[in-house]
Amino acid sequence: MIDGWQMAWAQRMLALLNIELHHDGAWVIVFTHPHSLIVSLTAPQYRQFRIMWLDVDGDPQFTLEWAHGEAHDEFDFAAVVLTGIEAWGQKCEECWLHWHRLMRETLEPAEGQTFRRARGERPHSMNGR
Repeated sequence: MIDGWQMAWAQRMLALLNIELHHDGAWVIVFTHPHSLIVSLTAPQYRQFRIMWLDVDGDPQFTLEWAHGEAHDEFDFAAVVLTGIEAWGQKCEECWLHWHRLMRETLEPAEGQTFRRARGERPHSMNGR
């Protein structure tokens, strides 16, 4: 179970990402590292989260991470909320654009260099095993 205000933020964030910025894939948010000092009768607060983009096949391609106290302007989750959904959406879009450029324009993976793990494909180097 997740803290109510973190859940509300995640729901709003995912609504924006998966409606406006899906890029034929899907975004998921995973909260980690429950804060052991905060006592809650309903749910813990989490000190880290990952926003992941999954491609059309369901394979995770990249992750945007936030951790409590690791950025000069975001010392706790309240700062994440105050940053705003749109600003976080822009960060996610920038990450996707960077990944897209890297994969499609710089690396240009050839047929056989990638595989669809979520669809049950195995790496081509393992197909004979």
